[in-house]
Amino acid sequence: MLDSDECTGTFFPSLEQLQLYYCPNLKGWWWKGPPRLLIPSFPCLSELSVSGCTELDSMPRFPCLEKELVLSNSSCKPMQQTLIRVDSSTFASSSFVPLSKLKRLQLHRIEDLRILPEKGLQNLTSLESLHIVHCHRLESLSQGIQHLTGLQQLEINHCDKLDLGGNDEDEMGWQGLKSLLSLDFVGLPKLVHLPSGLQHVTTLHKFRISSCCSLRALPDWICQWTSLQQFEISNCLGLTSLPNKMSSLTSLKVLTIRKHCPNLLPRCERKTGDDWYKISHIPKLYLDRPSEEEVKNVRKRFNAYHHYPSKVNNSKVIFFFLISSSYSQNMKFHHLRYSSHLFGLK
Repeated sequence: MLDSDECTGTFFPSLEQLQLYYCPNLKGWWWKGPPRLLIPSFPCLSELSVSGCTELDSMPRFPCLEKELVLSNSSCKPMQQTLIRVDSSTFASSSFVPLSKLKRLQLHRIEDLRILPEKGLQNLTSLESLHIVHCHRLESLSQGIQHLTGLQQLEINHCDKLDLGGNDEDEMGWQGLKSLLSLDFVGLPKLVHLPSGLQHVTTLHKFRISSCCSLRALPDWICQWTSLQQFEISNCLGLTSLPNKMSSLTSLKVLTIRKHCPNLLPRCERKTGDDWYKISHIPKLYLDRPSEEEVKNVRKRFNAYHHYPSKVNNSKVIFFFLISSSYSQNMKFHHLRYSSHLFGLK
């Protein structure tokens, strides 16, 4: 933590990219002093990656963080506090909103993330890409996703406790995704049916669903996805048939059904399958038939949920700066990597 009397100017005024890797004792950095000194740091920072900083609970507001924010193996607290830290005295004469320029957000293995902060999502007005991966305690996306009106790509991958078929209020949130082009549901064992709110996302071009072992059927309302061009299904053992109105997807150019859909694949056999008439209009069909041994193995894997370690064992925090651009008296750093594992220290 930095004292206000130690820093009199903007911190790293030319820095554009910052990486913090495996600093398990790092708790945060921010000005300690009167509110008038709480000026935003890193005015040019455009990319931030934080990995293995499990104790980090605060960070600056990053007024220009635009390209990407990656949180991996860390706490969700710094992101949440940054999103909701709107001090009236600071923002009264400014249009600045925390992370309002951010275009890409990745959340990987955030073990204390149980629900996306609804208030914070209101700030992400420029977000185009959201990836949520291996967040095993995530239970709900919250209604806040309705504010992501510019979102074009959404991936939710291996979130064991996430229930997307929640209450009606959560269903309404999907209707706000008016720009969504690509959607991926992967490794969601609690997904029994697609959220009904998705029927209103008519901009969708690409949809992939994989390793959703509880999914039993796809709804007929997907015929409303009139812009859908690519559709991929894989590792959905319980899926037994395609929707009756599948033939209404006249824009669909590619349908891929990969291995480990043992009940669905036989129904899609050319001319002889029960569902062939539903997909015969699609120009490119890829049906990947598995062997019996492969089917047996995948059934075993789906009998248990997979969990991954999220804690870092390093007990000391030692800071090193690796500067990719030359040092100058004006401190014009453009890329900074900040880590305690770079030299094998323990």
